[in-house]
Amino acid sequence: MDWWSIKEQLEKCCIRFTPKVVIEVLHYSRLHAGMTLQFFSWVGNHTSYRHTTQSYNMAIKIAGQAKDFKQMRSLFYEMRRKGYLITSDTWTIMIMQYGRTGLTHIALRTFREMKERGHSPNESTFKLLIKCLCGKKGWNVDEAVKLFHVMIKRGCRPDKELAKAYLSCLCEVGKLSDARSCIESLQKTGLIVPVRDLNGHARLKADLIEEVWNKNTGKSPQQFS
Repeated sequence: MDWWSIKEQLEKCCIRFTPKVVIEVLHYSRLHAGMTLQFFSWVGNHTSYRHTTQSYNMAIKIAGQAKDFKQMRSLFYEMRRKGYLITSDTWTIMIMQYGRTGLTHIALRTFREMKERGHSPNESTFKLLIKCLCGKKGWNVDEAVKLFHVMIKRGCRPDKELAKAYLSCLCEVGKLSDARSCIESLQKTGLIVPVRDLNGHARLKADLIEEVWNKNTGKSPQQFS
């Protein structure tokens, strides 16, 4: 069924749309991005209904997941033009959509734009962007290192998944000094470092395991797996 047929049926039903109903529709139809975004635009023109920041965020995410970045940006500009509250989550969604497809240079540019416009990156922003920078599609180790240090200074705590991705990335390019610094930072937060699970250069992994073991005499090797 195409959008025009769906639109005709919706108009016959006289449904009273609320933000909750619209968000549910967006969620359940998100895999059909084209029709979903047409619905979003159509319902937004109803005089008895007004979108919310959450519904715009979801529409932006749907457009990004469909790799329709022009539409994603258009929704963002529309959101700003109409006076909706733009949050750190709004920016993080856009950064993530660029990053996950390997467009990390645009993700980084959006990250800088976010800060220039007075929005502070949250923990999710840092984690998602660093993971993208450590991925094969958007590989940029130097930027990942910079962001990781900024994240730690701001008091954000990496999770195990991010620690593994970041340390593996450092091992791949031979940045043993940065890997050591990362491990020390993680241990201060109480996070068990998954050294044995790392990907990357075998010799560097062995060196890291030995160093971690020596600094934690008496602990079982299983604690680092």
